[in-house]
Amino acid sequence: LQHPGEDEVEVLHVYDIPFDRRIELILHRQERSALREAYRRAAREKMDNWLGAMQDPKARWQVVLGRGDPRKIILDHARRRRTDLIAVGSKDRSGTARLRIGSVALAIVRYASCDVLVVRSE
Repeated sequence: LQHPGEDEVEVLHVYDIPFDRRIELILHRQERSALREAYRRAAREKMDNWLGAMQDPKARWQVVLGRGDPRKIILDHARRRRTDLIAVGSKDRSGTARLRIGSVALAIVRYASCDVLVVRSE
C-alpha cells in the first residue's frame, strides 16, 4: 500500500498459529505467550527475507503483521486504510486448472472495496 507523496510501501503479512484457540486450554499463559511470540518472530523474519531478496536499495518497506484469518485481516486492514490496491499472491495447490485462484485471493477479489491484483506463483 502506498500513498501519494510517500516513499514507503506498507506490506501486510498475515500469519496463523495452528490450533491457536485450542492452546488456550492446553498451555499456561507464559507458554502461550512464548509460542505466539515465536510465530510472530518467524513471520517477521520470513517477510524480511522475502523483501530483502527484492534487492532494491531505494525500496522502503513498512511491514505490518496480522495474526488470524487472512481474508478478514486483509479486508479489514484495507478498509481502515482506505487502500487503493491490494496485491495478493495465489498458489495453485491442486495442480489442476491454471485459472483457479486460492480461497484467500478469491475472497479478496470478491469482497474488497478497491482494485485487487492477483499474482500466481509457480
